[in-house]
Amino acid sequence: MPFYGRHVRIGLILLLGVLTIVASVVLIRIQQERSANRLYLSFDGTLRGADGLSPNQITPSEFSSYLHRQVLHLEAGEKIQYDIQKLSLKRGALSFWVKPDLLPPEEPVTFLSLSNADQSLSFELSWKRKTIQLLTPQALYKVTHSSFSIGAWTYVSIVWNEKSVFHFYLDGSELPLQQVNGKRHLQTTSPGKLTISCHTENDEPFGIRFRDLAFNETYTNQTPDLREEQKTEWRAIDLPHYAGKKIAAWGASRQEAWTGDSLMAETDPIRLPSQGEYLLQWHIKPIGQIDPGMIESRVSSASEVLGSHANAQGEFSNKIFQDWILPFTAPGAISVVCQLRSYAPLKYAFLVDGVTVKSPGAGWGKHFHIEDVHVHMGAYKAETDAERGKAVDNENTLTFGPYSCIGQPGIYRATWRIKISKSIPEKTPLLFLDIFAHDGFLTNSKRGNKSYGELALNTESFTKRETWEEKSIEFFYDGADMMEFRTFTRNFQPGAVVVDTITVSKTH
Repeated sequence: MPFYGRHVRIGLILLLGVLTIVASVVLIRIQQERSANRLYLSFDGTLRGADGLSPNQITPSEFSSYLHRQVLHLEAGEKIQYDIQKLSLKRGALSFWVKPDLLPPEEPVTFLSLSNADQSLSFELSWKRKTIQLLTPQALYKVTHSSFSIGAWTYVSIVWNEKSVFHFYLDGSELPLQQVNGKRHLQTTSPGKLTISCHTENDEPFGIRFRDLAFNETYTNQTPDLREEQKTEWRAIDLPHYAGKKIAAWGASRQEAWTGDSLMAETDPIRLPSQGEYLLQWHIKPIGQIDPGMIESRVSSASEVLGSHANAQGEFSNKIFQDWILPFTAPGAISVVCQLRSYAPLKYAFLVDGVTVKSPGAGWGKHFHIEDVHVHMGAYKAETDAERGKAVDNENTLTFGPYSCIGQPGIYRATWRIKISKSIPEKTPLLFLDIFAHDGFLTNSKRGNKSYGELALNTESFTKRETWEEKSIEFFYDGADMMEFRTFTRNFQPGAVVVDTITVSKTH
């Protein structure tokens, strides 16, 4: 009996293995068939899923964080064209996302036209007075109850069979179509061409963005689930920044994180000619409130600090460039490094133009413009009264950017992963978190600024020290594609506050 049972078990194992192989082959075959039925047209000139499409790209594409795909930004008069004559278009679907940067107020805007090789199917899609209309050789259709907002993405699904059925979605809701009587004739493109373009009757300047363009060769009634969004996560260490530095951090992504640092500017080693009295002077212009202790000047040799000074009350009373002087004594002909440190909690508090080290008695001196030293904090700003027409400010942004679209409009949550040190005193301000966008919210000619949410953090905001905690901001996202997730530091001690990742996900 044991021998018989052993053979039964072996037989069952072999049978299970054969079934697994057969199932795998079937699944691969199904996946291949599905891939052949859906054709993704990538705006960088590549095609996934089938052969036979050769895009002729006129304008460069730009990257969007949404699904890590590219977005094509078309200005007036620009176009992109695909050769589709190898496809059967009598039954199928075309879907994509579209977003107007701005639109002419009255003129119809044509942005998509399609015709197949034998002219049995052709249509033209355009905007007119903030509604979408679709013109076929048989009739003119119009989307009802629609209001298109500048800066928001709209899903367009053109589904056809022998009866030419079309679907449109705005912010996740399907819009009904009504047929409009008219005698307009469709001006088709070349046979077998799909053309995406920006065109008005008078060629008024405007722009439209496209993304996620896809063909389906088989008709489907499946409505897209617009609620599903992928989480987007950035490491703070990879985002743009105006301040801070990378440090080793246990438990962080790749065991590295980003932390604040007070060091703003630093010279290379400067060789002093002899023992004696010297002056270190920074050329500084206050542009905001500078409280006592916000700025520190320091000069050091390889073995010791030769002098340091933090600003006192009233030292920067005039809003002009002035020399801020630190006297120090050199014990001999040594090399020194000069540093300027900023503890200002707000950016734009002051500008730095340059630094000079000199010995008035010996008639010796060296001068460096701010571009000639190492800048660890801030950004270069044009300044008419600066030495070379530019200076560095004290911007203290630990993270900003990435200037991208994050998905479809809706309620989102942005979460920062942060750890604070035991060395920070109680009731101390730490960080200021900010969600911000530069996008066309103000006028058609100027990008506007818009804040989506803010959160100030101090030591009381955290339940534990030396432990990673998540701090979140919920906000309504309206489709802007210049989104920033900014982290401003209020504590400049390296390692006192470390930021790991920023994660953004859709909640509703």
